[in-house]
Amino acid sequence: MAPLDTPYLEVRNSEGLRAHARRGRDLGMSGMLVLSPRQIPIAHEIYSPSEVEIEEAKEIVRLAEEARGDGRSYAIRDGKLLSPSSEKRAVQTLERAAAISRLEQQSSCLPSDVQGAGQASGALA
Repeated sequence: MAPLDTPYLEVRNSEGLRAHARRGRDLGMSGMLVLSPRQIPIAHEIYSPSEVEIEEAKEIVRLAEEARGDGRSYAIRDGKLLSPSSEKRAVQTLERAAAISRLEQQSSCLPSDVQGAGQASGALA
C-alpha cells in the first residue's frame, strides 16, 4: 500500500493545507488523511493527477513501448531521457487516475447522504 500523509490540523487554513499536501506529494505520499470534510476537495486537487500529468504519462508510455519495439530500452522526449523508471512512474500515474475514476463512479451511485462521508484522498478517493 502506498504511504498516506498525516492530517493537517488547522482545518480552516486552506493555504496551509495546500502547502502541507504539496509537500507530502513531493515526498512521495499517495494521499493524506483529513480531519474535516472541508479538506477533501483540496486533498483531491493536490493528490489527483491533473489532465496534463495524465496526458504526459500516456505519451511516456507510448514512447517507451515504441522504443521497446525498436529494440531500445530508453526513449527521448523533449530532449530528456525516458528510462524504464520514467515509464514505471507514468504507469503509476495512469493507474492512480483510473482508480480515482472508478471510485468517483462508485460514489456517484451512493445515496446523497452517504456521498463524501469518510473519504480519504488520492488513490483512495
